[in-house]
Amino acid sequence: MAKSSAHGGFHLLTGYDEIREAASSGDVFSSYVHGLGAADVVAEDAGSDDNPPPRAPLFEFDGQSHLAWRRILRPYFTPAAAKRHEPLIRRLCRETLARFVKDGRADLVTAYTQVVPPLVVAALLGVSESGRELLAEQAKRLVGAETREEAEERGREYAKLLLGHIRDRAGASRGDMLSDVIHADIGETVNERQVLRFASLMVAAGQLTTTDAAAMMALLLAENPDLRDRARDSQKVLDDFIEEAVRHEPAVAATGRAVTRPTALGGVLLDAGDRF
Repeated sequence: MAKSSAHGGFHLLTGYDEIREAASSGDVFSSYVHGLGAADVVAEDAGSDDNPPPRAPLFEFDGQSHLAWRRILRPYFTPAAAKRHEPLIRRLCRETLARFVKDGRADLVTAYTQVVPPLVVAALLGVSESGRELLAEQAKRLVGAETREEAEERGREYAKLLLGHIRDRAGASRGDMLSDVIHADIGETVNERQVLRFASLMVAAGQLTTTDAAAMMALLLAENPDLRDRARDSQKVLDDFIEEAVRHEPAVAATGRAVTRPTALGGVLLDAGDRF
């Protein structure tokens, strides 16, 4: 275990056994980590040390509550659900490529791998096609901020846009992911701030991971022309390449946990509130 003083201080786990123990013990190592989560860059939702934001459904719940949210949202994350979105994703990919393919060159990250994922996530949330471009552009601007002040300003704009979609569904369900979160029956009220955090994390998780994974795969194919030709000519080689590429260079390097009570991990004593 290493320790950093950045971002208010946190530990870093590098051992398999320690990571496994932390990941499987939600009562001691909670998924709710204030100050390090992706949703905290959305200024309307950041809270403070004295008034931390509420937990985001699914992402920041542990134990039975997490399982309850998984049951509600599982239909959106099955292989069958992904298959239903395949025509949309293929269309978006082709349309995005068509914008620059005639030029014969482009920065594939900014012109392609950063463009498609937020549009797909917007569709998953249930945003109408007419509103997806704006949500995707706001999300792209937010993750591209270079200073904390810039991120907070863009975060306010982004939060306002998300809140509009959330409030549109407050009265009646539209049968989409956002509606299912807003109207979920889990034995307690789900408030607007929780839904905002969920939407923020959903866009961040879907956008950043897919952008990074797609960019890394494009780089591997560019650096290995033989592999590129084989993947182009064989669906099986392409499928195998995608599966192995995700393992070879994971888009998610780490996930956060917060200590709920004094404990020890990897021979290091930890206090309640410690983060890693």
